[in-house]
Amino acid sequence: MLQLINIASPEDAPRIDALMGEQRNNPLFVADDLGFIERHISEEGFTLLIESPDPEEAELSAFLILRFPGEAQDNLGRDLDFSAGELNKCVHMESLVVSLVAQGQGMGGMLISAGLKEAAKRGAEFAFATVHPDNTASLKSFYKNGFEVKADVIKYGGKPRKLLFRKL
Repeated sequence: MLQLINIASPEDAPRIDALMGEQRNNPLFVADDLGFIERHISEEGFTLLIESPDPEEAELSAFLILRFPGEAQDNLGRDLDFSAGELNKCVHMESLVVSLVAQGQGMGGMLISAGLKEAAKRGAEFAFATVHPDNTASLKSFYKNGFEVKADVIKYGGKPRKLLFRKL
């Protein structure tokens, strides 16, 4: 079935949180809470959704949370010694989740591509993501969208990650 990519509204936060719940016990994934999701819909960035165009199905198949960290201490640009001006042009691909039933259909890559375009429209020049080294599906989606590994890092309370980067 045809899928649509939309920008989330505050009313979508509970659906996003429910889908993120599918991954909360996955050791390769760092799940966020409802407050984080709400902030990234209306304040600190934006969130893209893939859902069925059929209103009767109203299924959320996937989402991507994007954040504009500015000069925050956790801006991944700091790992690459970015200047203050460069930090303010960064976007983070924070959380990408594809529902268990929709995996393997290329939705992650579609969301990354759409997220890069929307972030560039909003002034971003540099995109970052972190991915667990064993999450081959996610790494593949980022590589297909022009990201490259810049470093192996420890983030999120001691978890190994690949630091991915690309210019927009």
